[in-house]
Amino acid sequence: MEETIPVIDLEKISEQSECQKLREACERWGCFRIINHSIPSTLMSDMKIVVQALLDLPMDIKKNNKDVIAGSGYMAPSAVNPLYEALGLYDLGSSQAVHEFCSQLNATPHQREIMEAYGKAIHDLAVKIGQTMAESLGIGSADFEDWPCQFRINKYSFTQESVGSLESNYTQIQGS
Repeated sequence: MEETIPVIDLEKISEQSECQKLREACERWGCFRIINHSIPSTLMSDMKIVVQALLDLPMDIKKNNKDVIAGSGYMAPSAVNPLYEALGLYDLGSSQAVHEFCSQLNATPHQREIMEAYGKAIHDLAVKIGQTMAESLGIGSADFEDWPCQFRINKYSFTQESVGSLESNYTQIQGS
């Protein structure tokens, strides 16, 4: 029997059956896909453009993305992981953290605006999912508003030559 990662419909999350499905997905799988999350596709598209622009910055600018906690800052391709590069932001839901992240990378005002709007949307979504998970466990007064929403922008530089090589297999395992 083939199994697939559970899909949670956030438009139906107030229904007991969907809430139970979320709980079972967490218990059995530890992950799930979400649909109907209400984040506009235009905002997601705009964020992809911002992410690409940030990853295309010169190395000396990307190195300004410093760790707030271990592993949260810029990770350059390395001998161990030559096909992987990443930028990190400790709390996407914090305007102050987003501002600091954007300042480190000399983001434009438009990029900052997109990052803040996306950060708020993702944070609100994470809070809603967290509260629903808590309610499914019988915890009625859980407050996730102040929890940090860590954000990592990953780039995998696969080439035709690297696909199927030991390097790309190692990168996929490490990046999972």
